[in-house]
Amino acid sequence: MHVDVEWSPLAGPAGGGGRPRDDEAAALGAALARALAHGALDTASLCVAPGVAVWHVYIDALLLAADGGAPAALSLAAAAALADARVPRATVAAGDPPEVEVDDDLSVAVPLDVAGVPVTIVVAVCGASAVADPDAAEEAAAGALVRVAVDAAGRVRGLDLARGGLPAGGLAAAVALARGAAPGLRASVLAAAAAAKDAAAVPAM
Repeated sequence: MHVDVEWSPLAGPAGGGGRPRDDEAAALGAALARALAHGALDTASLCVAPGVAVWHVYIDALLLAADGGAPAALSLAAAAALADARVPRATVAAGDPPEVEVDDDLSVAVPLDVAGVPVTIVVAVCGASAVADPDAAEEAAAGALVRVAVDAAGRVRGLDLARGGLPAGGLAAAVALARGAAPGLRASVLAAAAAAKDAAAVPAM
């Protein structure tokens, strides 16, 4: 799986390009790739023929605004995109090398199983208080930022202390807060993506 993240020049005064923003985009892409690397997708479903051909998954993301919550926005967009993705049917004909024939009829393509695809929730911790999915001002005021990747079953698939330090018990509390916030965000985004797809499929009168 390949993940590429870029900042748009329109993403606020701090988003005018240059190495700091480029480095941040690369770090966000790497964190998303790590969260998706181990069991997030059923890789067996991407295999056309062992040792012959496999489907490769590319995720390209462009961040258009900068007001905090970029890891969550990226992971939610990736989950929605992967939920809409389909694996075309393919057959392998005998030969040396074998010949792969791809069916371009997407009505017989198979959807990806995205239950293992995580949503990354940022938790901003300031003293004894914590907030999930903070905006830029809340992130700036926080003493620590924790990124927690949570899949549809509530399993933690990634954990990153992005900034600062935590008091005793702070990490467990941040994880619990992220696990509580993830299902609602995930469900609302996937439902909105499905509704948009259905609306686009309705022919104009």
